[in-house]
Amino acid sequence: ADREKVDEFTKQTYGASLGGPVIKDKVFFFANVELQKDETPAPFDIAEYTSESADRASEADLNSLRDLLISKYNYDPGTFGNTSDELNGVKLFGKLDFNLSKDHKLTLRHQYTKAEQFNRNSGSSRNINFNNNGVFFPTVTNSTALELNSNFNNKMSNNLILGYTTVNDDRDPIGDPFPYVRIDDEAGGRIVFGSERFSTANVLEQKIFTLTNNFKIYKGRHTFTLGTHNEFYNIRKRLRST
Repeated sequence: ADREKVDEFTKQTYGASLGGPVIKDKVFFFANVELQKDETPAPFDIAEYTSESADRASEADLNSLRDLLISKYNYDPGTFGNTSDELNGVKLFGKLDFNLSKDHKLTLRHQYTKAEQFNRNSGSSRNINFNNNGVFFPTVTNSTALELNSNFNNKMSNNLILGYTTVNDDRDPIGDPFPYVRIDDEAGGRIVFGSERFSTANVLEQKIFTLTNNFKIYKGRHTFTLGTHNEFYNIRKRLRST
């Protein structure tokens, strides 16, 4: 059988970091950036679609359908052949360290993460999926923490961490919004185009505040810890009912 070489799977990550003093022996900084780009091919040969039936929709029929959607509804459903899933990500991290005194150190850090994922449905022997019948999944996370470490006469120490995190997850159509449409082919297959029908209306927003404090007492070979960890959530969720 003839074989077609598909696009290569790629996973690329680039990063860089920089750190150093802001004020000698007093204030220090550190920064890091990371970029990610992944692509996963999903091959599909139109000849595989209900190949045993002469009544199946042909490649010319599918191209005519796409031309009709563009000309009449100003909507491009995308192609119906080989496709790929994509992931594009950015991670940024920054930190400041303060030597307040010999016994007290303060750290302020923040991390920003953004990812955009394209999940596309490829075709099969019973299904023709135009490329826009998938999901665009953007997500953004911001996380900030303030940490204070203190020592008291080498007999006691305290670690206090205040944190605040926001997570925004969204789902959107790939391309312009358009109703989900399924056409049952006479050959027993299905032709699908338009926005993905299940999750494009979903939204999840989270706001999380954390408070952690651990007080330690050193007695000879023993360490006694008195601490607390608290998390406060504010969540907004919107799910499409099925």
